[in-house]
Amino acid sequence: MVYQPKYFKGWSQVAFPAGKQSYTVAIAWWLAQCSQLAYENKITVATELKQAGFEQIAFFDAGGTQAFLATHPGVNTGGKFAILAFRGTEQDSIDILTDINFVKRLFPNENLVEAEPQTVKATQKSPKKTASFYAHGGFLEGIYNVWGSALSQDIQSLYPEGKVEWKGTAGISEAINDLAADLPLYLTGHSLGGALATLAAYKALVYRQVTGLYTFGSPRVVQQPLAEAINADLAGRLHRVVNHNDVVPRLPPRLPPILDFHHVEQLVYFTKLRKHKHMTITNIVLSDTGVLALAFLEIILALISFKRYIPRTILNHRIAEYVKDIERELSLTA
Repeated sequence: MVYQPKYFKGWSQVAFPAGKQSYTVAIAWWLAQCSQLAYENKITVATELKQAGFEQIAFFDAGGTQAFLATHPGVNTGGKFAILAFRGTEQDSIDILTDINFVKRLFPNENLVEAEPQTVKATQKSPKKTASFYAHGGFLEGIYNVWGSALSQDIQSLYPEGKVEWKGTAGISEAINDLAADLPLYLTGHSLGGALATLAAYKALVYRQVTGLYTFGSPRVVQQPLAEAINADLAGRLHRVVNHNDVVPRLPPRLPPILDFHHVEQLVYFTKLRKHKHMTITNIVLSDTGVLALAFLEIILALISFKRYIPRTILNHRIAEYVKDIERELSLTA
């Protein structure tokens, strides 16, 4: 019996412009497919990736965090590329809201060299910071579960004879460190997977260049100083895709100074008609209150109906809806 793939249908007709940093619908399609595929079991992931021409796959699974890294020889034009995709939380009911907690945690920033107490000196493009970096505690713990123990290029350059090593469990850091330096690397994930991919993209910079980050329906991840550093060091490579009134990107709600998590740029917003617009965070922040209010009302209706009614603000969060947005733009669907 011939295997009938569920993902990457028509992939040979969607050229992947490897190396391109700006938002591209073809790249968004490939990464949305990977983000959706990440919810499947490992044999399905491996089979589907093989069907779509991927050559090598590495799985990461520890402490409840799951991800895969896959390399592809190139489609039509554009050349080789690699995709690191994180699994998120895929649910169709209001239960998904329980996965969003509001605890912040100190982000040990290996992208910077400490100078004086409370002051750090940037080694890349990020401006000098006098405040500590904080991120969502749950997301940060998720990254640590699978990150590994590879040493940064800066540390390795201090000991060119190879007389320094970090003895720990191998993970994502070793895998991306082993990739060819000129191989374009894209990170992606849906929902909580998008939050993990955001933190991973910044952490990866101590090992290699990151070509692009595409997240789908990601909640807020970091506090303002860290958001500014990520925006600076990954400028032009950040693409945060939001589907209409998906409620999860509005979480955790911003209630400074108690709750003060932020998104990173740049927002790619799909309207109700599945038309996308490039927007800044400030363009859409006023609608957050309206979406949260609508979600609250829908949750009440869902509870009254014993969950027979599923809120549209949750339905629009499904990764399948994001795939529809992108395929409509690619004219792959009616």
